[in-house]
Amino acid sequence: MLTILFYFFIGIVLIQIIYYISVFGPITFRQAQKCTPKRIPVSVLICVKDQVDSLKKLLPLLVNQSYPDFELVLINNASTDDSLELMKEYAAIHSFVKIVDVVNNEAFWGNKKYALTLGIKAAKNEYLLLIEPDSLPDSPQWIMNLSAQFTLHKTVIIGHSRIIQQPKSWTNKLFRFQNTLQTLHVFSWTLMGKPFMGTGRNLAYKKEEFFNVNGFIDHMSLPYGEDVLFINQIAQTKNTTICDAPMGFTSTEVDNRFKSWTAAVVHQNKLLKLLSFGDQLKIRFFNFTQIAFLISASILFAFQMEWMIVLAILLFRYVIIWIYMSKAFKKFNEKDIRYWFPALEFIHTFTQSIVFISQLFSPKKN
Repeated sequence: MLTILFYFFIGIVLIQIIYYISVFGPITFRQAQKCTPKRIPVSVLICVKDQVDSLKKLLPLLVNQSYPDFELVLINNASTDDSLELMKEYAAIHSFVKIVDVVNNEAFWGNKKYALTLGIKAAKNEYLLLIEPDSLPDSPQWIMNLSAQFTLHKTVIIGHSRIIQQPKSWTNKLFRFQNTLQTLHVFSWTLMGKPFMGTGRNLAYKKEEFFNVNGFIDHMSLPYGEDVLFINQIAQTKNTTICDAPMGFTSTEVDNRFKSWTAAVVHQNKLLKLLSFGDQLKIRFFNFTQIAFLISASILFAFQMEWMIVLAILLFRYVIIWIYMSKAFKKFNEKDIRYWFPALEFIHTFTQSIVFISQLFSPKKN
């Protein structure tokens, strides 16, 4: 039995190395895009629900974007704080700021997708850029870099949103590790012609893509998925590309508590369960190899089965994968966490396995 496990371990390591080289390799070693400004008119949309403090940080960065023709659409989703008042202050000063004030109704009480739908309909331009209130553009050229990726055929642009670094927080490192890994999956499969998800923290698409699928109608009742599920619907080989230019990134501050990180892992798995089997497999297969590697290596070491060979294979695996992940961390401005890679990978894999098993056997809710 241990002999079978030994060869299984070798097979898993080989699969992982091939995966990193063939799937992650192209995006990891790819040169960041150079910005060739298109100068097309764009509308930037922000959907806000009681986030006045976040708006105070975000709005100055948006109104000062270095772009000649853009509209800023501020969607107030029935906020009860001072968000609307702050929006009105900016609208009074800047003529390109438009407010869409959404009030609650029985059918769509506090529904973000409903509010966002009204904002998209109100936007005067065909090309839409989306950012969350708690995210910040990394440069004054954010609009320029993201909109530069639009072409006649590429009408869906998937961007990267970093997690703001908190050097003394171990949980923050976990957040940034998971976030970088997710972007690797998303960007890699998009480059391979198999796009399947994006993030509302940094996203762009042409308005016609929204209306071609009747917006969020297929998942309007769900309180989440206006980015992942919607992009999964509209993204195709011919119409989707990425923006990996550093000045086209955004960054987001997160709650750096461990329970917040585990909640994020749970949420990601919930979203994955709503995708097709093929799209789930893009991440599930990778997670399976991670878990299988961890379990098989632990058992082989516990029984001291060819432990020197196992150790040599393990070290070889970490060297190869570290090379790729180190390049990825550098590419996405997360260089400091490369030194913590083995520990972060272990914790992430262990947590993923617990979450997957718990969700697998948990009763389904209507």
